[in-house]
Amino acid sequence: MPNTGAHPQFIANMAQRRFPIAVSDLTAWQDEARYLAQLPATAANPGGTPQTAAELDQAIKHHLDAAQARLTRPRFKMMLGTTLIGSVMAHVHAAESLMLRRGDTDYLLGKLPKIQSDVRNHLRLKDPQRIGFEQLMRDMDKLGSNGQAKRDLVSSGHVREEIINAGTAANMSYRREYARMLSFHRGLTAWTVILLVLAAGLAVWGAVRPTDLAICFTPQGQGTVVCPTRESPYAAENTESSAQVSSGEQRRDEVIAGAVRPTDISLLLLVGMAGAAVTAAGSFRSVGGTATPFNLAIAMALLKLPLGALIAVFGLLLIRGGFFPGLSDLDSAPQILAWAVIFGAAQQLFTVMVDQQAKRVQDQVGEVVEAPNE
Repeated sequence: MPNTGAHPQFIANMAQRRFPIAVSDLTAWQDEARYLAQLPATAANPGGTPQTAAELDQAIKHHLDAAQARLTRPRFKMMLGTTLIGSVMAHVHAAESLMLRRGDTDYLLGKLPKIQSDVRNHLRLKDPQRIGFEQLMRDMDKLGSNGQAKRDLVSSGHVREEIINAGTAANMSYRREYARMLSFHRGLTAWTVILLVLAAGLAVWGAVRPTDLAICFTPQGQGTVVCPTRESPYAAENTESSAQVSSGEQRRDEVIAGAVRPTDISLLLLVGMAGAAVTAAGSFRSVGGTATPFNLAIAMALLKLPLGALIAVFGLLLIRGGFFPGLSDLDSAPQILAWAVIFGAAQQLFTVMVDQQAKRVQDQVGEVVEAPNE
């Protein structure tokens, strides 16, 4: 079966860094398909006819070419393939099933260990197809080293179908596991973008109207206004006219308006993000590496950065508003920044459950996780 599509080497050069599983599997299946196409029609699946073999060759070629076409699309490269990888996997899995049907008995026997591994990794213990397939494998084990008896067993039409259907079910289950992880990854990415937009909007608001979000304090007995980047004494901003027409609160607000800087909120966001980055590094301890292209630990770490920045600002605003008794007056600018670091690191308290869910979702790819009642 000639390969008229794009070169596998070209596909690997373009996509293997992002989708190593799809690319390596596609190249291997192309090699297998070429091998099967060279077999005589009577040798490949002896129960079939030459016309059936030709139709299977054409169907295999169609699925492999369709997978290649998706891997080489500009959209795949620009969008990182997140909307097409499921389709690529479906085509290569369909080609694999057709190869099992096209191949001869020895080819099917050679594929049994891989199918057995896929069934155990992706089908639940009580899945009827897994139960039937494992019973078949036990029957084959009883035959020992009698190769001819194994060939006779596999050459039976219903046994071949049972093997092919078990492999197809395992592949479908794997795609569902992969789709769940991809959906979770997209959700994390979407929330990261939303939080980044909110943090950027907060920084712009603080720069354009700094007095609206002024995080400044007036510690008792010091006669100063303390802001994140400046400390200003009352007397420096007071005037005789304002003292005559303004109350004490109004005088303080005037001093704060003179002490606050447009960069205060941006600084607090940055410091809070730094505090979040320190704790986000710990997420790599609970969610390790993965063979899939999507590392949820990295996605979680990116989510924590804007979240920590926002929590730092909102936490200091709560202190500024007297929400926490005993913390209404911070004494110095370094103390304000220190609290920003603490609040930024505190985002871990809000994301610990998400970390656990990310670990569960990532571990379920390629591993059967039984429900408690199963």
